[in-house]
Amino acid sequence: MMEGEPEAELRLLEEKWQELIKQQAKLSKNSELIFATTSSHMIHLDRPDVIIGAIHKLILDRDKLVKISKKVSGVLK
Repeated sequence: MMEGEPEAELRLLEEKWQELIKQQAKLSKNSELIFATTSSHMIHLDRPDVIIGAIHKLILDRDKLVKISKKVSGVLK
């Protein structure tokens, strides 16, 4: 918590921040919002598992799209 800031005000700021982040994530149909709980701003140091998991998912999703694309290309030829 920040020094000198009332706890209730900090809670409101956090709630508003999360609301805005969720709205931002909805701007794209191809996005996923991941909250790295128990992490500071240095997620790569505090929660490398979250970073590794997200990268792994990107690779798997890309591989699925490549397979689908190849199948569609084969059908269209």
